[in-house]
Amino acid sequence: MRLTPYLRNLSTKIDYFSKFTPSSLTIKTLIDFGMNSITLAFVLTYRSFIGINGDINQSYQFLRVELPVRWSHMLKEMDHLPPKLLEMPSFKLVKSWFHQSFQDILNFENVDPNFNTLRKFTEALLTIRQRHVDVVPTMAQGYIELEKTRQVNLYEKNQIQYFYDRFFMNRIGIRMLIYQHTLLFGDEVPEHPQQAGIIDPNCDVVKIAKNAYDNAKFLCDQVYMQSPELEIICHNAKDHDDVPIKIVYIPSHLYHILFELLKNSMRAVVEHHDKNGVKCAPLQLLIVKGAEDITIQLRDQGGGISRSNIAHLFHYMYTTAPKTIISKSSNAQSTPMAGLGYGLPISRLYARYFHGNLVISSIEGYGTYAYVYLKLTAEQELLCLIVNANSVCNALKSIFVKMRLTRFLFQQQPLLAALVDHYAQYAPSSLTLKRIIEFAREGDAKQSYLFLRNELPVRLASMMKEMMHLPPRLLEMPSVRVVKGWYDSSLTDVHNFKDLASSDDVVQKFTETLQNIRKRHTTVVETLAQGYMEFFDAGPVQEYEESQIQYFLNRFYLSRISIRLLIYQHTMCFGDEVPLHPTHVGFIDPNCHVYSIVMDAFENAKFLCDGYYLKAPEISLKLVNASQPNEPIQIPYVPSHLYHIMFELFKNSMRATVELSEKLKSDDPLPPVQVHVVKAKEDLTIRISDRGGGIPRSKADKIFRYMYSTAPRPVSLTDSQHSGPVPLAGFGYGLPISRL
Repeated sequence: MRLTPYLRNLSTKIDYFSKFTPSSLTIKTLIDFGMNSITLAFVLTYRSFIGINGDINQSYQFLRVELPVRWSHMLKEMDHLPPKLLEMPSFKLVKSWFHQSFQDILNFENVDPNFNTLRKFTEALLTIRQRHVDVVPTMAQGYIELEKTRQVNLYEKNQIQYFYDRFFMNRIGIRMLIYQHTLLFGDEVPEHPQQAGIIDPNCDVVKIAKNAYDNAKFLCDQVYMQSPELEIICHNAKDHDDVPIKIVYIPSHLYHILFELLKNSMRAVVEHHDKNGVKCAPLQLLIVKGAEDITIQLRDQGGGISRSNIAHLFHYMYTTAPKTIISKSSNAQSTPMAGLGYGLPISRLYARYFHGNLVISSIEGYGTYAYVYLKLTAEQELLCLIVNANSVCNALKSIFVKMRLTRFLFQQQPLLAALVDHYAQYAPSSLTLKRIIEFAREGDAKQSYLFLRNELPVRLASMMKEMMHLPPRLLEMPSVRVVKGWYDSSLTDVHNFKDLASSDDVVQKFTETLQNIRKRHTTVVETLAQGYMEFFDAGPVQEYEESQIQYFLNRFYLSRISIRLLIYQHTMCFGDEVPLHPTHVGFIDPNCHVYSIVMDAFENAKFLCDGYYLKAPEISLKLVNASQPNEPIQIPYVPSHLYHIMFELFKNSMRATVELSEKLKSDDPLPPVQVHVVKAKEDLTIRISDRGGGIPRSKADKIFRYMYSTAPRPVSLTDSQHSGPVPLAGFGYGLPISRL
C-alpha cells in the first residue's frame, strides 16, 4: 500500500516529462562540449583556486531534464505492448530499472549545483549505467518467457518488433549521454587521450576492425577450435590511398557492429566448410572512404542465406543457431557465439543512430555480403519520438482528398467508363510459371481464348482505374493522353469478343487482335516517360505528387508485364510466330540457359558502349551450381525478362567504369565487370560488381525512382528515337522496370 502514492507520483511525473520533445544532438555538439570541458576531478582538486566550471554545470542542468524526458517516452511506449508481455518477470524487472533510474534523476530536479551535488549526480549516473547493462538480454529473456506461455501471433510480433526498434534506439542515445558525462566529469579515463568523452574525433576504422576481428577470432577458436583469416583492403577515394581512413565516431558503436558481423561470418564459414570438408576460406573486409560515406563491406564464403530468410535477419529473437538460455550470471567471458537473435537488429540501430545503415545481401549457396555505411558528416542523432496519430492521419487525409479530386477531372466516355467499372470489380487470376507452361503444352487455342477474353479486360480495367489517382495535371499531358487512348482501344477490342463463340474464325481474329494490341503497346514505357517530362517541364512537382506517380508507375508497369506475358504466350503458342528456340514453350524457356543470356546481354551492352566511348570493359564471370555441381545453370524463366535485367545492369556498370577512367585520366586497362552466378536450393543469384566509383548513399535511395538518372536527360524521347542509336543512359526508367 505504501508503494501506491509513490507510483502515482511517479506516473504523474512521467506524464509531465513525456509532453516534452527530446533534444536532438549532433556528434559535433558533443565533441565541442567535450573538448571545452574540465573534469570534475580537476575542479574538486583545485576548488580552492577556481569556481565551478560552466561546462560541468551545463551538463548537470541539461541531463537532469533531458534524461527524464527520454525515459518518459520509453516508458509511455511500453503501454502499447501486448499485455501478456508486460506481465513477464524479465519485462517487469526492466521496467522497474527504468522507474528507479527515473526517480534517481528526479531527486536532482530542484537541487542547485554545488561540488557535492555534482559528485552525487555523477555517481548516480554511474549507478544507472551499471543497472542498465543487462537491459538487452533481459528484454530478450522476456520475449522467450512470453513464447513459453503461448504462441505469439503475427500482429503481436510486429507490435513487439516496432517497439523494440524504437526502445533500443532511444536506449543507445541515453547511454551515449550518460557515458559522455561520466567519462568527462568522473574518474574514468577515455581509452585514448584524444577522445572527447565517448567520441573519438579521429576514429581509426582499420584499428577498430582489427580489434573486433581478434576478439571474434578468439571466441570462434574457443567454440570451433578453428577460425577463418581476415583480408583487409582499404581505398581512400576522398583523400588519398596513403591517408589512413578515419572518421568522427563513437569507437564502441563501430566495434559492436563489426564484432557482430565478424562473429556471424566466422560461424557461417566454419560450419559450411566443416560440412564440405575443406579449409576455411578467408573473410574479406573492404573499407572505402568516399565523398559522403565510409563504406565497410564484409564478405564471406559461408554458404549464404536463402532469400526467404533474409527478411527475418533483423527480427528480434530470430536466429539460425540454437536458442541460447540467458543466464543472469552471464558476462563477457561467457558470450555465446550465436543464438540470442538480437545481435544484427541492434547492430543496425547503432549504424543508423547517426544516419548510417547496415545492409545484408546474400548469394545462397556461396556466401553473404554485409555493408556498413557511416556518414562522414557529424549528423544529428536519430530520435524515435511518440508520434501524434492525429497529425499523421490529417496529413494522409489531405493527400487522399487531393487524389479523389482527380476522379472529377478524369474524363471518360460514358460507355467506356461503365465498362471499366464492370471489369475492375473482379480480381485478376493468379498464375505461376508452372501453370503457364503446363497450359501451353496441354491446352489449346480455344481454351486460351475463353480465358483471355475475360482475364485481359479485368487486368486492363484495373490499370485504367488506377490512372484516376494520378495528379490531374499529369493526366492532361499529351503523352499520357496517348497512352490512355491506347488502353481505351485495347479494352474495347477485347471486350468485343465477350459473347462470341470459340469458333476457329473467332479465335483467329482474337489472336490477330492480340498481335495488334501488342504492337500498339510497344512504346508505352517511353511514352509515359515522355509524359512525365512534359509534366515536370510544365511546373514544379510537389512531393506528394511524386510519391503518387512512383506508386502508380510501379503497379502499372508490373501489371503491364503480366499482360504482355499473357498476350505473348497466346500469340506465340497459337499464332504464326515461331519461338526463338525450339525448346521454348511459347514465351517461356523451361530450361533457360543463364550463361547464354548473361553473355548475350553483355555483348550487346559492350557493342553499345564501344559505339559511345570507343572502349568498354571486359567481363569476369564465375558460375557456381551449388544445387547440382558440374551441371549447367538452368531455370524455367522468361529469357527476354532476364536479358532486359542483365542488359540494363551491364549498360550502367560499363558507363560508370569508362567515365571514371576518363575522369581519372588513367591509361590502365579498364577493370572488368565482375559477374557471379550461383544456383542454390531456393534461388538463383546473380551479383554484378564494377569499379566505376560507386554511388553516394544519398543517391542510392533514388536509383529506383522513375526519371531519376545520373546521365544528362534526353531533350525528347520522340527525338531520341529518330536521331541515331539508342542512348546509353538518361531516361531513368531502366532500373525501376528491371526490378519489376
